[in-house]
Parts: sequence; structure tokens; C-alpha cells
Amino acid sequence: MLSDVDAERLRSYLTRTSGLAFEDSRRPALSVAVDEAAQACGLPDSDALVRMLFEPGSDCAARSSARRRLLDAVTIGETHFFRNPPQIDALRRVVLPRLLRRDSDGGRTGARRPLTVWSAGCSTGEEPYTLAMLLLDLLGHDAPRRARVLGTDISASAVRTARMGRFGARSVMMAAPADRERWLEREADGWSVREPVRALVGLAVHNLAVDAPPLAPASVDLLLCRNVTIYFDRATTVALMARLHEVIAPGGFLVLGHAESLWQLSDDFELVPVGDAFVYRRLDRARGASPSQRDVPGQRAGRTTGAAAVSRPGDAAAASRPGEAGPSGVGRRDGAAPRQRRPEVGVDVEQVASFGSPRRGPDADAQPRTPQDQLEGARAALAGGRYAEAALLASRAAAAEPTLAAAYVVEGHALITLNRDSEALVPLRKAAYLNPDAGDAHFLLAGAQDRLGYASAAAREYRLAAQTLRQVTPEALGDILDGRGVDELVALCEHLARRSARGDGPS
Repeated sequence: MLSDVDAERLRSYLTRTSGLAFEDSRRPALSVAVDEAAQACGLPDSDALVRMLFEPGSDCAARSSARRRLLDAVTIGETHFFRNPPQIDALRRVVLPRLLRRDSDGGRTGARRPLTVWSAGCSTGEEPYTLAMLLLDLLGHDAPRRARVLGTDISASAVRTARMGRFGARSVMMAAPADRERWLEREADGWSVREPVRALVGLAVHNLAVDAPPLAPASVDLLLCRNVTIYFDRATTVALMARLHEVIAPGGFLVLGHAESLWQLSDDFELVPVGDAFVYRRLDRARGASPSQRDVPGQRAGRTTGAAAVSRPGDAAAASRPGEAGPSGVGRRDGAAPRQRRPEVGVDVEQVASFGSPRRGPDADAQPRTPQDQLEGARAALAGGRYAEAALLASRAAAAEPTLAAAYVVEGHALITLNRDSEALVPLRKAAYLNPDAGDAHFLLAGAQDRLGYASAAAREYRLAAQTLRQVTPEALGDILDGRGVDELVALCEHLARRSARGDGPS
């Protein structure tokens, strides 16, 4: 275990060189990472690695190697092809087709350039390869001429793995069978990326926290930076978003992860709901909202006026209806406008004023005979992206068996995904009351309260989630984990609990 002095030196060093903020709750993870880095460097223990990094007289090449090994150990995370299906569906059906139409228009005026996609913080490469697969589906043989994908990561080891293009079964678990068969080749010990996909993707080492963007200003049409800023400190994230704004082309898009939001961090982007996901659209700086506008919900569809994103990336429409009671029974002080519903996946992002409910699956009106059957149907609908159906079946299960805590969790999760946070509070509170150890209920409830502006209530639920998430099975947690481990999610809850308790607002 690291000493207090060494832990503080390493935390400061990682924040300064990579933007990573390792709080006390992550000290055990930091210790493990330092041990792994020391072993990779051939050093006897973590003390030797600390001396290598900080003591004068250390060999420069050895110090550089130790730094790279340490960054590899603290940053490489689990990821998957086609991760976060609602976002992938939004990219496939709306965002990329729109950008490609704009590219075609530019070609008629002689201004065509390749559509440029940047996967920032791409880890071992599943994300940029997924994006290449989507572009190949849309463009076919014309893809190499009309599009390019750049994947970058701070970890040199992760980039080396990405360049190899070989992945285990777990990495492809979220890919549809048709996508696997078309774009991946089966090998004895896993899968390899086919050549047309590899040819579309460039990979490079890049430090988002301190390096200048690897692409020219206003040259990126779509930038994915998912689950990268979770443990960045506020100043690092603010500075990063300013740099990303500069590199994204006018009208281009930024995609963040479930646990990330730009609320109170940047007014340079407009939050746009697309089907069951959200994307940020680049604004000209002159159009960015003033600080006073950030507290006026509903002034534009999708403006970043909302709240924290723990289960959703930003939730611009996260305010409750005027006078709607909060956790203490007091109405919202900001007089929030009525919530707007989210558009169908196939609706162009320019038409965000045309809202409609998500399509229901063919079994939406089916009536399973038992509450447990209804609950299983609700879980299947939730996993399949049929959120309205999931909420309906879960509410029926709970009505038939009022003590079925899991049904309230599924109903609340579905309502949150439908951007109906205030409605989700009731079933999630019931779930937490019926089963105080339901970490998934506490986590979802904390996120909804955070987005609705109830900081103290959110802090309490984040703490309870941190205490109870390990008691929930990975199967029950489902896409709440979104590729993270339970320990990482617990650490995130502890981090957000402290931030909410300080009144700093969503991160």
C-alpha cells in the first residue's frame, strides 16, 4: 500500500500530467496500478517506481518508460464494440446520415473534404472500429474516399492493442450477429477486424488533458469522448471542452458518455435528443448561452440547461414541471417549463421540435399472466431499447405485486431513459424503501435527483448506492455498468456524493 506522502505525490502528478483526479476513495485502485506499473518496468516494488519518477538523477529513458507504464495501468478500461446501443442507433440512423448529406452538398460546391470522426480516449480501439463499420454500412466502397476515423488514447499499450485489431469474445458481446459476421473474422482465440474496417481507422497516442488536438481547427465533424472525463477535475474538463469546441466543425457533434455532462461546464454546445440518446451540437461562441440563461429550462430544445448525467449524458429537459414537488415536497424554485418528449430515432436532429414517443415493440400489448412474467418482459424490453414498453410492463408487475422491488427499479430506469426523471422518482423511492440494499435503485434515484437539482437528496442516495451496489448482481445492474466494473461505479458514486454535498452541482 502506498504511503500517504507517495499517494499524494502520485495523485498530484497524475492530475498535472493526465488530468486524472484520484481521490481517497480510489487510493486502493491507485496502489494496484502502481504495483502493476512497477512490475511491468522490472522494478522490485512501488517504492522503486516512485523513486524513478520523482528523485533527481533518474535515467530519463527509464523515467519516461515508468511514466508510460503508470498511465497504462491507470487508464486502460474495459470496452466493447457497439457500446451503448441507443447512442450507436442514433449515430447510425440520424447523425452520420445527416453529416454525410452535408458532405454531399459540400461536394457540389467544390468544398468537399472527407467526413472526419475522432474517437478520443478510444482505449483498445473497439469504438473507432465500430464507427468505421457504421460508415462502411452507409458508404460501402466509397467510404475510404469520403470518410476517415481517428482513434486516440493516452495509453501507448492500449493503442498498440488497437493496432493489432484482435479482440476476445467479451469485446464483441454487444455486436449484433450480422455485424460480427460482416466486419469481424472468427479466429481460434477470438475475433479480428477485417481489412476494410482497419483501412478506415488511424490510431495514435494522445493526452487529452495537456496535448493540443491532433486535428486542425474546425476539421472534425463528429467527436466521441465517452467516459473519459469522469475522473478529470473540473478545471481540466472545462479546458478540454474549450479545445474540443475549437476542433469541431460548425454544425458538428460531440458525444459524451452516460456519466458525463456539460452543465455548468460549457455553453459552447447545444444538447439535442436523438431517439433514445443525446448528442451535443457545436454552437458558435457568439451563440453560447450566458450564465444567466443556464438557469432557464426549456428556452430551446436541448440547450444545456439541465443537470448531471449519471445515467444520461446531460438531460437538458431534466427540470420538473412548474410547481411539481421535489423530494421534500417543495416545488421547483425555477418554475421549470413542462418537459418535452424525445423524438423518434429516425427524426433529423434539426427537427427536434417534432417530438413523439419511442416505438413500442410488437409485444407491448401482451399481458403476461404473472407479475414475474411481466417483470421479465419488462427487463427484455429495457434491454432491447423498447423503453415505453418496459415502463408499462414493469408498472403492471408492480401493480399486481406491490412488494416487487425489482419491478419499480425497471420502471424507474425506463422512465429515466425516456427523459422523464420526475416521474421516475416515485417508483425508485418505492424500490429503495422495499429493498434498502437495492444499489441500482439508489444509483438511478441519485442520478434523477441530481439532474432535477436536488443536490442534498442526491448526495444521500449516491452514498447509499456506494454502500449497496456490490450487493447487486451484474445481471441486474445491466447497462447501468456500461462496461465499467462495480468497483469503478462505487468510486464514481462516492465522488459524486462528495460533489453534491459540497453544492458544486453536477459534474
